[in-house]
Amino acid sequence: MHERLKEVRCLYAIRRKMESASPVSEFCQEIITHLRGAMQFPEIAAVVIELDGERFITENYSQYLTHGLLTPIKINGKEHGCLRIFYSENRSFLLPEEQDLIDTIADDLGRWLEHRQAEQRIVKMATHDVLTGLPNRLLLQDRIAQAMAHDRRRHEQAAVLFIDLDHFKIINDSLGHEVGDLLLQEVAARLATTVRSEDTVARQGGDEFIVLLPNITSAQDAEAVAKKILNGLIQPFHIHEKELHIGASIGIALFPENGKSVDTLMKSSDIAMYHAKESGRNNYQFFAPEMNKIVAEKHNLSTYLRHALERNELLLYFQPVVDIPGKKPASLEVLLRWQHPQQGLISPDKFIPLAEETGMIVPIGEWVLRQSCLQIRAWQEQGYDVPKLAINLSVRQLRQKTLIADIIRILNETGVEASCLALEITESMLVENVEAMIHTLNQLSALGLEISIDDFGIGYSSLSYLKRYPIDTLKIDKSFVRDIATDPDDAAIIEAIIAMACRLKIKVIAEGVETEEQFTFLARQGCRLFQGFYFSQPLTATKVRNKLRKH
Repeated sequence: MHERLKEVRCLYAIRRKMESASPVSEFCQEIITHLRGAMQFPEIAAVVIELDGERFITENYSQYLTHGLLTPIKINGKEHGCLRIFYSENRSFLLPEEQDLIDTIADDLGRWLEHRQAEQRIVKMATHDVLTGLPNRLLLQDRIAQAMAHDRRRHEQAAVLFIDLDHFKIINDSLGHEVGDLLLQEVAARLATTVRSEDTVARQGGDEFIVLLPNITSAQDAEAVAKKILNGLIQPFHIHEKELHIGASIGIALFPENGKSVDTLMKSSDIAMYHAKESGRNNYQFFAPEMNKIVAEKHNLSTYLRHALERNELLLYFQPVVDIPGKKPASLEVLLRWQHPQQGLISPDKFIPLAEETGMIVPIGEWVLRQSCLQIRAWQEQGYDVPKLAINLSVRQLRQKTLIADIIRILNETGVEASCLALEITESMLVENVEAMIHTLNQLSALGLEISIDDFGIGYSSLSYLKRYPIDTLKIDKSFVRDIATDPDDAAIIEAIIAMACRLKIKVIAEGVETEEQFTFLARQGCRLFQGFYFSQPLTATKVRNKLRKH
């Protein structure tokens, strides 16, 4: 009865300890103490726990002891060590009771370690980037806060380096996400070898990394690290037998000079990084309060734009292209607007260039295409005759190797015919990688998509592409239309464009028509399609529906 009571007390004490967040060494020592006391002859009992190469022993343990009991310690079904107990004298063990006890304790220890490892995995998932294994933004912010508190007490400095990779998006878009992910992992490894052990390298997200340098003595320390990082990243990367080259733009913010809170310090480094990009890339810039306000505003807008899609802030408007004499919508140009939570409705002239710079234009462009197709489908199901929708394609989208497959996929998923869409591109795109462009446009045309040249007349003077590319429509740039009543040169250019297009059997749309005088002149020259405020401003989907005819 007494031995049974000692066993119960031992297990109770060990299981109480299991509820605490003790270090492994401390928990093992607790097990040894309580197990030894629960044995029949505790004064001659020697206990050893071997666990993943570590050993925890009583003071009387000797490797020459042979008279003992043993049980393995298993974690998730795999053996990671063992629990042994010996008598230093030739005494008999109480069997099976003492064997059952150490079996139970070893099982408890294994389950405690399983639970501990699971908790550590959860913590790591919450605090580390899955792709690179680096600390994520959450853990980084905590470490910055700790560094600031430490350096504030000691009157020392710290620095935050905001690193944005140059040309990464081109590699990611052209070679695929698998290569892009491998490149990010290589960058992370290279950054980690560049800094001290007490520094933190974190992944902010995408191709952005942040380095925290605590307890530095001067700005020159941060500058030296920035130079080392630039020199390290400019060396070629070799992935899948390809030699890849990138650089980096680095913004440096100092504590406490450039910010006394985590958010302010992070923001200052971000603004400095953007200034480094504006200064030609592959360089570093220290944050300065007098940095151009426009750069900061542009940067903030860019940051917001990254989340505009997921927050459903983008909207589609539609501007009719009318046909005479009936002035009915012959087609609708799809126009993108951004309903910013603070700044209200933002025109594409302001944010599309940002989307191009950041690479956001690719997912935004796909969203526009999908939403346009869904809108066509909705109007069709409501019984309306839906005119062709014209969608602008960016340079980045045309460079995408998956462009054709993406368009086919979206058409299939939405159930919309390709003939319902026109794709608008600018003249400047036609002279970039001509053979590849001819191949891409021919594929798009073969699907049944109409190809339209936007802003015609302000690009390259060579007109040879009009016979080399499958072009259906020319849109005369509004800069020519604006002054046709007062500038004879503009009038002559428009006459020539319309006459040439007529001979080549290419449709012409006059953009930016705002007055009766402009419309009359264009109609007299044989133009039949018009777009501009004279006929209609860009409209919401609801207002467009009121202009559509039922079947």
